[in-house]
Amino acid sequence: MRLSRAQAEYEGLVTAPFEEGTVRLSVDDDRLSGTIEGGPFQGKLSGKRTSDREPLRDYPKIWRNIESTLHANIYDRQALRRPEYVRFAGLLAAASESAIDDMDLLLAFRLGWNNAAFSHFQLRRSSIPVDATVRNLDRLRVGYDAARVEFAGDLAWLTVDTMMGNDTIEQIEAAYRKIHRAESKALVVDLRENTGGAFAVKPLVEHVIDKPLDAGYFVGQKWSDRGAPEGAELAAIEPWSGWSISAFWRTVRQDGLVRLRFTPAEPHFSGKVYVLVSHRTASAAELAVDALRSSARATIIGEQTAGEMLS
Repeated sequence: MRLSRAQAEYEGLVTAPFEEGTVRLSVDDDRLSGTIEGGPFQGKLSGKRTSDREPLRDYPKIWRNIESTLHANIYDRQALRRPEYVRFAGLLAAASESAIDDMDLLLAFRLGWNNAAFSHFQLRRSSIPVDATVRNLDRLRVGYDAARVEFAGDLAWLTVDTMMGNDTIEQIEAAYRKIHRAESKALVVDLRENTGGAFAVKPLVEHVIDKPLDAGYFVGQKWSDRGAPEGAELAAIEPWSGWSISAFWRTVRQDGLVRLRFTPAEPHFSGKVYVLVSHRTASAAELAVDALRSSARATIIGEQTAGEMLS
């Protein structure tokens, strides 16, 4: 027997308001098996009719491990003392005590977390160990045309959906070469659906700026525990130029402070630049918007962005 997504939702296996993922299920007598493809709940499903409510895992221990990891890595431990996070942690601690399967904990996390204390905090199932995940980020390819350029007369319209992926970087570089060949006079950079990522932000900004641009600092625990650096301490930091996600993360943890600088790249676009943003524009996309705004090279048009940058 094959259940449709609507039927699966009706049976309670996927719960609103979570639209991500496709459910495929089969039922054979009292046994159920299937998968959730995409979204935070992705993975295999299996079950059988039973009155036994013994948890599949030690969920209180899992939640303790999550909190321990968070305390060890969050850039500002003061955020964990905010009332919003304290309430959330209490909710998850209670949910972990009553959870009998992964979905119980995942749903509690999704229902309880609302970015009130900080951003970039997610819980999802994965078959890939965290160390391998970090290593793979530097080789990641998103696998679709995440950066696309179209032309209308002297206007070039560059849409960038994500800042993640080596292929996105390649597509942005290729787009600027096309814009140069077309001799476009104006450029629209559409970031309305860009929720961030990583270092595709580098070519996006560097082909537009006409001089080196200091774009800010990333702060780690080493500095946030003693107070934010300022003045001469900031000026003494050498700009970081690694542009590797894993190297960036190591540097933030070891040095506690990374100074970010963009350097002009060829071919240079010297025409007018307009950047479109929405409430979904977030993270590394916001870094690009702020850099282009502070360079005085771009006019920003749209809604207030998400406010979900890193430290």
